Amino acid sequence: MLDYAPVAVYWTRADGGLAWINRSACDMLGYTRAELLALTIFTVDADMTPQYWVSYWTELNTRESVSLERRHRRRDGSLFPVEVSIRHLELRGEPLHFSFVRDLTEQKSAARLQRNREQYMTALFRESPMPQLIVDPDTLQIVDANLSAAAFYGYEPLTGVSLSAINALSGDDTRTELDAAGDSHFSRFRHRLACGETRDVHVHSGFIDHSGQTLLHLSVEDMTPLYAFQHELEVYRDQLERLPVGVFRATPGADGVFVSANEALCEMLELASKAALVGRKLRDFHPSANGHGDLNDLVMKNGDVRRVEREMLTATGQRICVELSGRRIKTASGSVFIEGAIRDISARKRAEREREAAFARLHAALQAAPIPIMLHREDGTIEEVNTVWCNLTGYRREELQTLADWTRLAFGDRSDKVLNHIRRLYGRRERTDEGDYVVRCRDGSLRTWAFYSATLDAPERADGLMISTAIDITEERAKQREARQAEAILQSAAEGITITGPDRRIERVNPSFTRITGYSPAEVVGQNPSILSSGQQDAAFYDAMWAQIDRSGHWQGEIWNRRKNGEVYPEWLSISAILDPKGRLVNYAAVFTDLTELKRFQSTLQRLQRFDPLTGLANKESLIDSIEDAIASASADNREMALLVCGLDRFHRINETFGHQTGDSLLKKVAEMMKRIAGDDAEVARLGGDHFALLAPNSINDTALSDLLLRLRRVTAQAFEIDEGKPVNVSFSTGVARYPADALSAVDLLRSAETAMFQAKRENPGFHAFFDGTTTRTAQKRLLLEIDLRRAIDNEQLEVYFQPVVSLRDNHIIGAEGLARWQHPELGPVSPEVFISIAEESGLIRPLTETLLDKAARAMSDLSRRFDTPLRLAFNISATQLNQAHFVEETLRALDAAGLAPEAFELELTESTLMQRVGEAPRILEKLRERGVSISIDDFGTGFSSLAYLQEIRAQTLKIDKRFITDCTSNQASAQLVRSIIAMGHALDMQLIAEGVETAEQRDLLASLGCEYYQGYLFSKPLPIAAFEALLVHTRMSDAHSPK
Repeated sequence: MLDYAPVAVYWTRADGGLAWINRSACDMLGYTRAELLALTIFTVDADMTPQYWVSYWTELNTRESVSLERRHRRRDGSLFPVEVSIRHLELRGEPLHFSFVRDLTEQKSAARLQRNREQYMTALFRESPMPQLIVDPDTLQIVDANLSAAAFYGYEPLTGVSLSAINALSGDDTRTELDAAGDSHFSRFRHRLACGETRDVHVHSGFIDHSGQTLLHLSVEDMTPLYAFQHELEVYRDQLERLPVGVFRATPGADGVFVSANEALCEMLELASKAALVGRKLRDFHPSANGHGDLNDLVMKNGDVRRVEREMLTATGQRICVELSGRRIKTASGSVFIEGAIRDISARKRAEREREAAFARLHAALQAAPIPIMLHREDGTIEEVNTVWCNLTGYRREELQTLADWTRLAFGDRSDKVLNHIRRLYGRRERTDEGDYVVRCRDGSLRTWAFYSATLDAPERADGLMISTAIDITEERAKQREARQAEAILQSAAEGITITGPDRRIERVNPSFTRITGYSPAEVVGQNPSILSSGQQDAAFYDAMWAQIDRSGHWQGEIWNRRKNGEVYPEWLSISAILDPKGRLVNYAAVFTDLTELKRFQSTLQRLQRFDPLTGLANKESLIDSIEDAIASASADNREMALLVCGLDRFHRINETFGHQTGDSLLKKVAEMMKRIAGDDAEVARLGGDHFALLAPNSINDTALSDLLLRLRRVTAQAFEIDEGKPVNVSFSTGVARYPADALSAVDLLRSAETAMFQAKRENPGFHAFFDGTTTRTAQKRLLLEIDLRRAIDNEQLEVYFQPVVSLRDNHIIGAEGLARWQHPELGPVSPEVFISIAEESGLIRPLTETLLDKAARAMSDLSRRFDTPLRLAFNISATQLNQAHFVEETLRALDAAGLAPEAFELELTESTLMQRVGEAPRILEKLRERGVSISIDDFGTGFSSLAYLQEIRAQTLKIDKRFITDCTSNQASAQLVRSIIAMGHALDMQLIAEGVETAEQRDLLASLGCEYYQGYLFSKPLPIAAFEALLVHTRMSDAHSPK
């Protein structure tokens, strides 16, 4: 029975061998029974391995049965699916696997076909671009929806939503729509989206069977854009009918007829209705036989035409001008038509003809106008320029095609600004006053034109026409400018100005007239200028004055007038007659200056020229005049006379200690004292500084002179009280000279008295000395030189010369030493050794140093700034100056006032100076060094300073005296001495400057020995400041052009 079973049966041993098979197995596998029994399960089962079989056999022994899907292999090698049901049995004591095997090939194929069909249907539903819904017909709830539906409706989730919630139609509208659908399964609805928006949709429905359940399948099509288009189309058609432009469709060709038209076209062609036009031939409405044909040809050839102007006939035969646009179209059925629009432009054409006629008249008027006129449009085109415009400017009409041409020619660099201004004028209906513009003509001349513009066309037109007129006001503006200038002069002039008529009555006055005279314009207009008369000029004076004016047209001179307050004042008056172009008198113009202040100033100046402003005493010039008068009187009477010159002793120390203000106060007290002593018979004068003079009366004898000298000494021996009651003791050194014994002229007598005074100061301070004609010429010369030096200092006649200090490394100027120079007006150059010695002895060294240091520091500060190079200034001071109180503070104050930094200043002191101030010098110099000033020891090697003292001074620079430099290249001892000084300076951390270098050999030797800087005639002699600046320029230029 198993052998004929419809399914294959296998009996399998534990080793995988086949114990028995039935017929169905042989048929299924394609083997004979004998062939199969010789095989094992491993041949039949394509995926069976011995290892798997062992585990499989063991597992099956513990289970009653098992069903598996396997792949078996036919004899031809093909594989096919099978279902194997296995039980473990024992037959005759042998364990076997009893297997029923069923071929699953057809079953699998059927299942695969079913899956493919389901996948296809799913794809049609899920991936369809059209929204699709599966709805329960009983509850109307959505049970499934594709992606397009979810995206369209926007509900999250869409399943479970009822169609009733989505449907936006009312119940009645819904029933009406469903009744209309009938069996067509097509309905129109309005569905509501999740966002609240409603959409017009077409719904296609049908029932489907899904897993035994009947469901409703809906396909939804969004018709909103189509409905909107249909609505817009209806609106378009309505608007088309309402258009004021004729719109038509016609067949093409010579016999083309109107197919459709709107009401506007019918009215234009004077037809009662569209029916009266449709079917009529297009050529019926054209006045010429070919009028329609050429338009038809253009449309058919080009596809369209735009704004072609033609003439047409109305149904009554009236000619009208039209503007026609048309195009060729082809319908879906292949029919060809011409569609077009026709605008009646008859009124516009009539207006254009009228405008052209008006323009022709305007053109004629423009050319005949006597003023420049231009017509131009907003696009910049110049329509017309009249002849006057061209004649006045010299530009030809051909050159003025556009506004840009005109503005470029007439305004040059200002053309863009003027062109922008013109553009802003368009659209203004009213006449615009543009103001004045300076126009450049062809010949280069400049003219002033006043422009006026206004638009002629309607403001809304893009090509609006504007008219611009101009008036040449060059001469008028020049006259106005002259009038304004004259008015400004009249109003602002410091001089009083009066304008009268020919009758000499006042017509106008300026503000200065009122300021000077006190009369307002209302008080004097209409009056005769005699209202100002002071009475100091008689009638004859005025008769002569007016006679000259009538004769020459002008008079000027000094007169005295009276102010409103009665004050009489001097004025400088100038009167001119004003004539018109024909020579007729029209006005008189009087200009006058108040001389009151000038007279007062002249008086003050005369006093200042003859009197000392501090003490009120006569000055030197006044004294010389008095001496000359006294000499003349004495000479006439054959008498003697005496002159005393008194000098305060050590007055400079009072200034240094208490200040110049206290010194001035003391000088005034001394002046008062001398006037009391002199009395009324003698004259006292201040010569300058602390020097006074007393011109004794002519009748004085030796006894009276001695008495006068004694009184002077006694009074000055008493203490003077100065500020805050402080007593100060002063003394006079007095010099006496007599006429005619000591001098015959006023100047020589004064010089002799001064010489005697200086002699008293030097030999016996506080007492007097008579001029001794036997004094040696050398002593007298020195005394006179001291006097001249004092004057030179007061008059700033001393100059500063700069000798360059040069680097031995690169031959560049790093600074300069400031040297004093005095060019005496009579003696010529005076040696510094001479006048500095005199200054130290006479106490003039301080003002001399202050003057020269200020000049040198200001000059070096200015040069450093202008050359952008830090230049150093070296400056020598004498030993006496270190004795001065506040020396450090005053030096730093002078540098600050000159704008020179302390770091750029080098104070030079000779060895002798240091030895004179050996105790105080280190302390004073340390203060300067703390503030940045460098210290230099000058003429090193000529004094007797010790190395220990040099170290204490802590100077930064040593200057080797020129005596050692002169023969350093020829004398071995000198060379060794220079080498030692340089080595010593470096050991003390000093830099070295060699003085008096005059040869290249000297310079080269110094450089080889390590000396840093040098001075001397090899590079440059001492130079005036201007020459030193020129040298700096020259060396800079030489450096710039030298090869690098």
